[in-house]
Amino acid sequence: MYHSRGLRMDYLPTELLDQIFGEFGYEDWKRFRLVCKTFANVCAKYLTHTCTFSTTKDGLRKLEHMSMHPAFSTCIDMLIFDCSLLINFSDEHDFHSRLRFCNESPEQSQRQFITYRPLLEAQNTIISTEEDANIFEAAIPRFSKLQALRIYMGSLEIGGRQQKEDFARISTHVPYYAIRQSASCSIRQFMMLMDILFRHNIRVSVLEVGPLTFSVFRQNLDLVQNVFSSLKQLVFYVSALEDMPWPQQPPLTFFGSQSFCDVIGNGRALNLLSAASQLAHLSVSVEYSPSGKDANFKDLFGNHTWPCLKRLSIGYMSASETDLVDFLRRHKLKELSIRSINLQGSWITALPAMREAASPSLSSALAYEWITNDTNETWYLGRHPSKPVVGRGDESSLGLHVAYYLTGAPSDFPCPLTLDNMS
Repeated sequence: MYHSRGLRMDYLPTELLDQIFGEFGYEDWKRFRLVCKTFANVCAKYLTHTCTFSTTKDGLRKLEHMSMHPAFSTCIDMLIFDCSLLINFSDEHDFHSRLRFCNESPEQSQRQFITYRPLLEAQNTIISTEEDANIFEAAIPRFSKLQALRIYMGSLEIGGRQQKEDFARISTHVPYYAIRQSASCSIRQFMMLMDILFRHNIRVSVLEVGPLTFSVFRQNLDLVQNVFSSLKQLVFYVSALEDMPWPQQPPLTFFGSQSFCDVIGNGRALNLLSAASQLAHLSVSVEYSPSGKDANFKDLFGNHTWPCLKRLSIGYMSASETDLVDFLRRHKLKELSIRSINLQGSWITALPAMREAASPSLSSALAYEWITNDTNETWYLGRHPSKPVVGRGDESSLGLHVAYYLTGAPSDFPCPLTLDNMS
């Protein structure tokens, strides 16, 4: 029987198939990929734009496979690296000592450690043989459309089905942070990825990092500055935790180092951020800062001007009223977000000056969590307005008033911060 080839969709030009499949949704694309190789390749661009990997056998296998896939490697534009590592417990006793607050008995810890040990041994082999570095080196340059890199602390569950099942058996009653080696990305992990981007001249426009150990600012960052020079969006969370040498043994510390501010102030952080001269979006925050040791806005931003900057987010640092106002005058921001800022000055006078300096370009603002100053004037602005707390719907009202005051409020709208509504 004669069959008309003109009726077969898989003979249509790829450009026409693109237009047809573009009208469908995610579930449809997954089904279309099962029809034939042509459909699979066309639909790949709609399904896969990111690849998430980690320092595990499954994670590295996934990265390697995706980088060599003829369709996926040309569609992925964002890589996501979960830099979490397992703690090097020496035996069952150390394991139970760490988890005794959540395990009912040593026997329960013993059963979990039987699953935990091979995962730990596999991780240690990967790092000691530099298998991760070798696979990263070969795989990352194959993603021809790579534009974004995200480095974050995950929940140790990135991998294949078997790994997820293993972690499910371990962590039924165990929070992932109890078996995670550190709460910050290490120098080795960060510099390894930056070195690959630099040597292969991969110009990403988006970088999200954090929390990243502040110890990285003790290193020579010349090659990292080169990577930063192409960025248009940078989300940078700096941790006050010291870098943990590998293999790290418990007990571990999750308290910020007292040398944190001295290192942040050595000029390398400022030089690194200044190298990102094309930034349109900059977000800088600090985590695990020791009491009374906040990072200083001046140490991170100095008097530098980013000509294209339209969006700024800062959190968990101290700043002088003069530095904040001068920064807003030098930039025509459209969006501003502040959280947990300790001001050297008075917020009651700083807020009107910030409003005047940011006008008229500022069209959107966020203000949440705590704002304080050196004379113990404190206001709680509430949670992020998109994250309400059940039963506490009005707790963000002061923060919303501050945001409104900075942007669209009439000129006679009073400053929402007063001595009477301090927390």
